[in-house]
Amino acid sequence: MITITYCLTTADIEEASKRSVAHRAVRIIAAVLAGLIGLLCVYGQILLFRGWELFWKYWVANFIGWAMGCFFLWLATDCVGLQWLLRRRTSRTLASCEVCFMGDTLTMTSHGKKQTWRWLRDRGWGETPNLFALPIRSSRGFDSRFIVPKRAFTPQQECDFRELLNPPRADACFVLDFFLTEADVKEVSSATKAWLATPLGRLVGRAICGIGAIFLLLAPGLNLFSDVHGGWAGMWKTYPVETVAMGTFCLLGLWVAIGQVGIKRLERYLNHYDRRRIYTFSDAEINIRQGEKSRRHLWKYVLNFCETPNAFILQKPLMSCFIIPKSALGPYDVDEFRKFLLTKLVPAPAKLVLRTDD
Repeated sequence: MITITYCLTTADIEEASKRSVAHRAVRIIAAVLAGLIGLLCVYGQILLFRGWELFWKYWVANFIGWAMGCFFLWLATDCVGLQWLLRRRTSRTLASCEVCFMGDTLTMTSHGKKQTWRWLRDRGWGETPNLFALPIRSSRGFDSRFIVPKRAFTPQQECDFRELLNPPRADACFVLDFFLTEADVKEVSSATKAWLATPLGRLVGRAICGIGAIFLLLAPGLNLFSDVHGGWAGMWKTYPVETVAMGTFCLLGLWVAIGQVGIKRLERYLNHYDRRRIYTFSDAEINIRQGEKSRRHLWKYVLNFCETPNAFILQKPLMSCFIIPKSALGPYDVDEFRKFLLTKLVPAPAKLVLRTDD
């Protein structure tokens, strides 16, 4: 049991709310889509009825559409004003509190009120330079993230807390400590039997994507649409949503045709070659410690495994996998590890691997 007392600051909240580059990119794309949907809901009714006469005739339904459009526009602007509405709640968050960690639960006492939360250990935990972030669930079933500043712990308490975060596994069969390299990922990718992975397959795929992109680029000016005149400008005036979709597919096809510029840098970012990985294999699960994050994966969510000359590949759904270099086995025997995997998974031929999932 560990008991600490602390007060969160606005700097702690800002540090906890920082997002990765990929997350910020997704937020920008989502904001653009929400803005387009909002504009479509706000102006779509007027464009549909070709004027205001029928608009006012069905004013109830139209105002509901306007309300939805305004809501999507509010989401597109990153919820302007939400922080002002949450100031009272934030002031409570910044108040002094006492937290007691007991196994899989934690108890927080603040303003004379006591709350008990369940610690969701199977979802891992996060760490920043100054904070710990723990996934929790209330007695009502609401999931949240619990932020604990490192300054609240004494050196001994922090050491005990880290042991609580990563308890020793008595049932561990294999504990592997290694760094994934670009050569490992390249070998796994080249081991695929898919035709598209061959030089001829890649050339044909790039040609098809390029021809498709050129066709989409020229389509508005080829009189393929009877009610569209004036090329892309006329397409935008008549079908704005379809124009955005066509432009997106056109850019995607051109990107593939020119060789997927930047894909190597994206692979490096997704695979995190600079992070130390600690894999703990037990009879029930795989516990993965990558950098400052920890996560558990049950064997039933791993589809199969295959083997290359220098690595084992544990395949997961959605083209993701775990790559275990044979050099990481260290004192363990390769045949022993293979026999262990055969007791948990079925072997399968190597498949195309897009990214590692840790």
